[in-house]
Amino acid sequence: MEKCIHCGKEIYHPAKICHHCGGEINVEMEFDEGVQKSDVSDKTLGIIAYITLIGFVLALILSNGRERSEFLKLQLSQSLILTLCHMACIMVPVAGWLCSIIVFVAWILALVYACQGKMKPLPIIGELKIFG
Repeated sequence: MEKCIHCGKEIYHPAKICHHCGGEINVEMEFDEGVQKSDVSDKTLGIIAYITLIGFVLALILSNGRERSEFLKLQLSQSLILTLCHMACIMVPVAGWLCSIIVFVAWILALVYACQGKMKPLPIIGELKIFG
């Protein structure tokens, strides 16, 4: 609902005349249909990137079309590396358990850094850059 420009009372879309004061409403006036613009912060995208492979893909899609900050590039790179390491660990059953636990701990640590807004690379894989 919008407000009448003459009396300030609420009017219903698509009214042409205010039913309170009889004032004419500009037909070309744009009405807000409750659609909100999506402006997701880099911190939020960094957190989403660590939530499974789907989260990584979602963060990659949502960050497409805008310049990625160094913080977001680091989070996306680390998320992809951790996901690939995790997939490799699953394929190797014997050594996979130990490797998978290490990757899981690193994943949690990276998620904590992203939640805190810290641009702190993880040991070993933090120096690897995929997104710049």
